[in-house]
Parts: sequence; C-alpha cells; structure tokens
Amino acid sequence: MEDGSGLMKLIPALDSSALFRSKPDCLICLIRHGLDKNEHTGQQMPANTRLNDVEMANLVNYLRQEYASVTMAVTTEEVKTCLENCKDPE
Repeated sequence: MEDGSGLMKLIPALDSSALFRSKPDCLICLIRHGLDKNEHTGQQMPANTRLNDVEMANLVNYLRQEYASVTMAVTTEEVKTCLENCKDPE
C-alpha cells in the first residue's frame, strides 16, 4: 500500500490513477469535498475541510509528483481559484 498500489476493493490505487496526471482542479475538489461513495470500491471518502491553501497545494504537489511524476507545481492561488469553482456535492 505504501507504494500507491491500493488495497483491492477497500482503497483505490494511487499509482495508476489518471486523476494525478490531469489538471489539479479535480484532485483539489475531491480532497476538499470527498466522495459519498466510490463507484469502484463502494467506500466513502470523507471531505477534508481543515487544510488551508498552502497545505492543500503541498499535498496536491506531493501526490502528483510521487504518483504521476508531474513536476509542475500547483500554487496557492491556483488552489484558491479551484476551491472557489468547486461544486459541493451536497
């Protein structure tokens, strides 16, 4: 699991996720608002509303570099803009 391979149907794999290679806005919104139910695992991903813009940028940059080799960093301004444009799933 530490290598991003996931855990069967309980935890989705990070190492093969296209989410990290796409624009960061989907990932930012997913972290902030979570998922009611993942269609592949049947599990819920809770929302994380405690991260500030700097922490969110650091997390997204780490995930994208670690699991997709994306070296272009997301800025705190980009995070702020993405969060303003996120649609809360409620």
